[in-house]
Amino acid sequence: MTPVRRASLFRFIVLIPMILLGRELFHAARGAWANHWLTKDGKPVSAVVTEAHDKRVYDYRYVVDGKEYSGYSARDWEDEKVHKLAVGEQTSVVISESHPGFSAFKSRQIDWVAFPIIAMMILFECLCLAVLIGPWSLAFLNAKHVRLQPMHNQQASVLKLIEYCRGTVSDDCIRAALAKHDNEDCLGAVDCIYDEIVTKRIGISADIWEKFRDYLQSIPGADRGRVRVLLQDHLLMK
Repeated sequence: MTPVRRASLFRFIVLIPMILLGRELFHAARGAWANHWLTKDGKPVSAVVTEAHDKRVYDYRYVVDGKEYSGYSARDWEDEKVHKLAVGEQTSVVISESHPGFSAFKSRQIDWVAFPIIAMMILFECLCLAVLIGPWSLAFLNAKHVRLQPMHNQQASVLKLIEYCRGTVSDDCIRAALAKHDNEDCLGAVDCIYDEIVTKRIGISADIWEKFRDYLQSIPGADRGRVRVLLQDHLLMK
């Protein structure tokens, strides 16, 4: 696996818990904000149950000043034990007068026990963010930037190699190499020429060897063993 792929995979793995925790933190923050207004200026209104879910959660709709709102909330198990709501049944919910979109079956006291858990989730989110924007993670950007320039040099070197090989290798080989070059498959283009040279044991001029060398130098960490083998085979040299 290349360093760029490894860095991208690492970022993807870090993003998964960030997204999941971020979703939970968003719901927790929204719930806390809604509960603040329900406690501050809440008032009861009539609502109609539209759907029942597991864990005593119900969807409902209600009307305030002629405008219909929808909401969802969980009932206390004590209330549910006394009477379980059914779809279509009327019930009472608490809404905020200043923010009628906020509603619940009951306004709740602040649960201080949850604060350490939320604090740990926020800390973990910050750590994940630090990993993503830290130098050790952003190295993949540098890796991609480093690859862009060699890719341009690489394509130019391969095109020169193909042109120099006209008349030395077959026209079919040239066409195949150009097709791969157009698809940015530089290594495949060179392989086409290399395979024909080796298979037909074609003599190669010094200029073509220069182009092979330029091509290899344009690729960071390229396998130079192929050209070494060719250079050792004097039968391929004119």
